[in-house]
Amino acid sequence: MPATFSSISRRTAEDSDTAAELRICIEEKDPQKSERDLGQLVATHVEPLMRRVIIARLRRNGDEHLSHLEDVLSDAVIAFLLHFEDLRQKRTEPVENFDGFVAMLASRAVNDYFR
Repeated sequence: MPATFSSISRRTAEDSDTAAELRICIEEKDPQKSERDLGQLVATHVEPLMRRVIIARLRRNGDEHLSHLEDVLSDAVIAFLLHFEDLRQKRTEPVENFDGFVAMLASRAVNDYFR
């Protein structure tokens, strides 16, 4: 199904909303609240997007690889959390395309799995 202007606009708005949520987690002074909010962001947005990317990439190489989905997903989520910590410590700059970045981390985890 080809993307329509409205679906692209909706995805762009969702991406900026998610990036805003991440910014709030980074700027939160209360570590427990930041961790709780980050956990929610990971559970509701990061993990589902990563799961879709990883399933698609694993299936391209045969359904037998799907049994490793959770391991690959865990590696991708860890990469995201490490990046979050770098953002919090101001060791890196925020990305412009949040969903693209999350998808890239998932793709890298699949690449590492196949190495």
